[in-house]
Amino acid sequence: MKRELKKVQWTRAEAPQKAGRYVVAIEHECGLGAYDFSAWSPLEGWEIKDQSGKIVAFIDFDDVAELLPYAWEDQE
Repeated sequence: MKRELKKVQWTRAEAPQKAGRYVVAIEHECGLGAYDFSAWSPLEGWEIKDQSGKIVAFIDFDDVAELLPYAWEDQE
């Protein structure tokens, strides 16, 4: 059975509106960019605290995970 994949896009903002787990894009002061993973909650903010950069965009982790093949399926 083939899954219908939804289009996943970055949300360019410093924080989401709902608590959850996210893939994040971090822009560092030196001009480099990096990807990471972090939880976010309205009370605590981001779980990762990176003093040398700031989160500039994020994608809900569940949306990304839906795009991955099932680990227990045959890859043939």
